[in-house]
Amino acid sequence: AWNRWIGKLITDSQMLCLPNTSTTTLLKPIEDTKSEIKGIVVPLTKSSALVIENRAAIGFDKALPSGAQGIIVYEVDTSIETGYGPMRIIRKAGSKDIWFKDNAMKNGDSITHLGYTIKVVGSSGSNYYVEVLKQG
Repeated sequence: AWNRWIGKLITDSQMLCLPNTSTTTLLKPIEDTKSEIKGIVVPLTKSSALVIENRAAIGFDKALPSGAQGIIVYEVDTSIETGYGPMRIIRKAGSKDIWFKDNAMKNGDSITHLGYTIKVVGSSGSNYYVEVLKQG
């Protein structure tokens, strides 16, 4: 979602930015051509944010293995140059695959990272309801 947003392949209205709040949001697959929400951005600092997106086996991602389909969470740090690791995938518990083919979250899965808990609370087909809770 982040790279597509920066590259203007998805619009500002398709990215939900959450400054200092909690929410439950329906995330459509990033490859879905409709104009619904494709990603959630949670600012952490002036140069970093958590990004949440939904990956499904459609379009460019049609060959995505089942363990990589669902909700993924990653941290973006814009103070780090491209090629030096500005994006880092956050692993869910039990994920060990070097290519993160087992890392997508499904119903009931959650990740807590840097004061936020991201939980998949429901689904309908390849659409997922994602809860973002600020801790404390």
